Amino acid sequence: MDSLTHMLTGYSLGQFLQQVAKDIGVTNINTLKGIAIAAFVGSLVPDLDSVIRTKGFEYYLKYHRSWSHAWPMWPILATAITWMILFFQSNASFWPIWLASMLGIGMHVGLDILNNYGTKWLLPFSQKWIHADVLPIFDPILFAMHLSGVIITFIDPSTNGWCWHLIYCSMTLWILYRISWRIRVKKRIRARFGLQSEGIKLAPKFWPWQWQYEVQTENHLLLGELNGKKIRLFHRLPAEQPINELVEKASNLDGVRTFLGFAQRVHTTIHQLTDGCMISLRDRRFRYKRKMPFGINLYFDVAGNMIRSELGWHKKWWEPPFV
Repeated sequence: MDSLTHMLTGYSLGQFLQQVAKDIGVTNINTLKGIAIAAFVGSLVPDLDSVIRTKGFEYYLKYHRSWSHAWPMWPILATAITWMILFFQSNASFWPIWLASMLGIGMHVGLDILNNYGTKWLLPFSQKWIHADVLPIFDPILFAMHLSGVIITFIDPSTNGWCWHLIYCSMTLWILYRISWRIRVKKRIRARFGLQSEGIKLAPKFWPWQWQYEVQTENHLLLGELNGKKIRLFHRLPAEQPINELVEKASNLDGVRTFLGFAQRVHTTIHQLTDGCMISLRDRRFRYKRKMPFGINLYFDVAGNMIRSELGWHKKWWEPPFV
């Protein structure tokens, strides 16, 4: 998810866990403060690996949401957060704060897995990106839920007792609702094209009734979107990707290997230029109508030597998709 949603859900989780702790009889004020702080910090700390962006976009793409989100790091990060809090709150209890840290980290990683970006949660056993394709990178309904909780409890602190329970029940129901939407959309796409579900890939958009689809047939790759009751087809691509010596040569380059390890579903095009050619590799997950703006461009001269490469977003910052 986006950083602002992680901050908001981390704050709300801290308030919710603090209220739960009060309900079960925790009275130590420093422990209660520590629980709220731990949940908030835990919900942010996995994204501290964003500092690697300073080493370049390729390095960032390769390592962001990898080890910092992997399950072996959860107890390590939770322990570090807990000891940091206990340094300032010496008479607080260790385990409630540690558990709040774990839940904050778990919620962060869980939300990242639910969108179509994903994480390498299964490291070190698998390098695969895990993504459930249920939530968009920014979910306006989820954001509005937690923001309303912050506003309501700020205006009237006495609502803490019921407000956060209601928010987290609503959040759970919303995620289940989005999952049910995804199941229904997949059935509609399968009925429209008469295919088995294994040949269909979906990606969520801004609203729950908007989805991008990808259908693999024997001869074609069909790319389009569903908006309410309308199913639109934007691309009918050959099922086989173009292969030549330069494409094979490019697949061994570091930047291309990094991109292919992240993208998983790639569209390849070859553009002939006056002084050579450009090979374009695009991630099909991040589309906007007929455009696939995320990928890598590789430029070769007439002798087949690579001149330069361009990895990243090939669009203006204000143009969708907003990832």
